[in-house]
Amino acid sequence: MKTFTGLAKTIYNSNVCAISSYNGSISDITILSTERLTRKKYAGNWPFLPLELLCNTRDLGEEIICENRDVTTPKDHEESMDLTFPFYNYLGTKKLTRYSSVYNNKLKFIGHHDAHAYCALAMSPFKKSLILVVDGSGSRKSDVIEEIEAPKNKKYQHESVSVYTQNLGEIKCVNKEWQEFQASKSCMNEYFSDSIGIFYENIARFVFGSKMASGKLMGLSAFGNPMIVKDRINFLENLDWSKSFSKSDNVSWDKSENLNLYMDLAATAQNEYSKYMKRKFNDLKLSFSDYENIIFTGGCALNCSNNFELINQKTFKQIYVPPFPGDEGLSLGLSYFTYLKDKRSTWKVIAKKAQHSYYGSSLSIPTGHEITTIFNKYKVTKLENISKEVSILLNKNNIVAWFQGRSECGQRALGHRSLLASLSFPKLKNYLNSKVKFREEFRPYGGACLAEKVHLYFNVEKYFLNPFMSFTLPINEKFSNQLKEITHKDKTSRVQTVHFESNEKFYNLIKYYGNLSGIYCILNTSLNTMGEPIVEDINDVYNFFEKSPLKFLAIEDYLIEKI
Repeated sequence: MKTFTGLAKTIYNSNVCAISSYNGSISDITILSTERLTRKKYAGNWPFLPLELLCNTRDLGEEIICENRDVTTPKDHEESMDLTFPFYNYLGTKKLTRYSSVYNNKLKFIGHHDAHAYCALAMSPFKKSLILVVDGSGSRKSDVIEEIEAPKNKKYQHESVSVYTQNLGEIKCVNKEWQEFQASKSCMNEYFSDSIGIFYENIARFVFGSKMASGKLMGLSAFGNPMIVKDRINFLENLDWSKSFSKSDNVSWDKSENLNLYMDLAATAQNEYSKYMKRKFNDLKLSFSDYENIIFTGGCALNCSNNFELINQKTFKQIYVPPFPGDEGLSLGLSYFTYLKDKRSTWKVIAKKAQHSYYGSSLSIPTGHEITTIFNKYKVTKLENISKEVSILLNKNNIVAWFQGRSECGQRALGHRSLLASLSFPKLKNYLNSKVKFREEFRPYGGACLAEKVHLYFNVEKYFLNPFMSFTLPINEKFSNQLKEITHKDKTSRVQTVHFESNEKFYNLIKYYGNLSGIYCILNTSLNTMGEPIVEDINDVYNFFEKSPLKFLAIEDYLIEKI
C-alpha cells in the first residue's frame, strides 16, 4: 500500500489529505481539517492534530508527502515558527518529523494555485477542459516554478489568477496574473492590491470585521446599490475605515448605524466581481476556443450567485465547481499531485452523479454502543428506516439534526452534518436565527431538493446539477410561497440537488417527505451555530444537541429524543 499525503496550511485554514492506493488504484481519500478538530473556525495553525490522528489510526505504508504553506516555502515557514516556540522539538515529541522539510529532504512542494488545480482535476467530470483558479492570493513568484513568468519590474508578486489546460488528466499552466501588495495609507496593518479577490476580502473586512466573511458579503449584496469603482486600491484607500464594523456579535451588526453603507459596499464588491468574472470568461473562450468546458476553483468560486450568472452567460458549454474550491481542498490537490506522479497511477473521469464531498475521517462514524452510551440521558431508538421516520417528523414541523456517515469536506453541509426542516414551519428563518443558529437577520438559508424535481421549483433545465450548492437558482414564481423560507431577496435560493447514487439515505428522506407534503424540497443548513465549525464527531453533535432547543437528532440509524 502507498499513501500520498498532502499537507496544506494557509492563514485561515490548514488541512491534511491522505490518498490510499493499492496497485495504482485509489482505495480511500480522507481529508482532515484543523478547525473541525480544534473547534476553532478558520484555524490556520500548523496541522498537528490532523497529522496525529492520521498517523495514530492507520497504517500509512509507503508514504509520499507533498505540501504548501501559506504564501511562503515550508522551510521559511518552519524557521519562522521555531523562533516563537520550539517547533522542531515539538515535532520530535509527536513523532511528526517526517512532515518537516528540515528532517525530510524528500518532501515535495507545489505552488498554491497548482494545488487548487490538482484538487479540481481530482474531481473533474471532463476529459478536456480549462481550469481557472481565482482567489485572494497564492504563492510568491519566487516560489513558483512555471513556464509563465511574472513581469520583471515588480517586486513581492503573488499569484492572483491562474489558467490551466486539462487534457485526459494532463494539466498545464498557460496564463497567470500576478499582484503586488502595498501598505495601506488609510487602514492600519493592512496591505492592498488590485486583484479582485483581495478587493472582495477587504470589503468583507470593512463590512463584517473579517476577511473570512466573503460569503456573508455575497448574501448582503442583494440589499444595496453598487457604487462606481474606477480603481480598486484607491476605492479601498478612500473608505472611511473608522466606520468599519469592529465588534463580533450579530446583534451589534444588525443595529449598526452604518447598515446602509455596508449594504452598498456589499453590492459594490459583488458588482465589481461580477463584471470582472464575465470579462474573464469571455476572454478565456476567445483565447481557447477549442475548449467547451471549464472548471472554476479557488476561493472566489464559492461565490455561487455569480456562478449562476456565468452559466447564463453561456460562454462555455458546462461550468463545473468542485465541492470544496476554497483552501480546504488544497491538501487533496497536493495528495493527488503526488498520486498522479506515481508510475502505477492513472487518471480517470469521475461520474458526475456519483460525486460527493464526504471525505471526513471514518472514525467520525459512531458505533451503536457509542450512541446509546453517550446519549443515555435521552430516549434512544434504533429504527429500521431512519429516513422515513425523520420525514414524518419534518412533516409535523419538527426541526431535526441529521448526522450521518463521514463528514463533508468544505464549508457547506450536504446531507451528512445538516439541520433539516420543513418549509411549512411557521416563520422558520426567524426561529433558526433567534433560537438555533444566531445569525444576522439578512442571511438566507439554503435547501435540498431531489435532482429530478429541481426544474419544477426553480427556473433551470431538467436535471440541473448542483450537488455542492455551487449555484444560486432562481425561484419558479409558482412556488414562491412554498419556498419563501429558503428564498433570498433577489428571488434565488442556494439549493442542493440530491442524487440517490451519492447519498441514498438523504435522497430517500426528501422523497418520503415529498410524498407526505407534496414538496420534494426541504431546508438544509449546516449543523453548527454561528462562529463554530460544522460538527465532526459524536462528541461535537452531543454538545450541540445539549445546548440547542431541538428535540430530535437522527444519528446513523438511531433517533435521539429529548423527553
